[in-house]
Amino acid sequence: MSDKGFYTYKGFLDAARSFDGFGTTGDDAIRKREIAAFLAQTSYETRASEAIGADLLTNPDLGATDATISFKTAIWFWMTPQGNKPSSHDVIIGKWTPSAEGIEAGRV
Repeated sequence: MSDKGFYTYKGFLDAARSFDGFGTTGDDAIRKREIAAFLAQTSYETRASEAIGADLLTNPDLGATDATISFKTAIWFWMTPQGNKPSSHDVIIGKWTPSAEGIEAGRV
């Protein structure tokens, strides 16, 4: 399948509107930084079936055939803390503060 025309601006906006605060928190510089950083990391693997309201277990091709679902999986990963790391969203908008252990380990 060719990706030509799959990743549309409309698909991105439709998906972004599903996550309160994504690309809309802070001043222009923070909002631009969040979206730029998000787009830079979209190649990471995500798991988002229940969180995004799509049955990807039964129909995994939705992530490759539905632009909104594809963007939703990536935005879910961006907005959701993973294990012992904060969400990228929280880091970018200044909501996350490193712990003393994190500072000691250089995670600031």
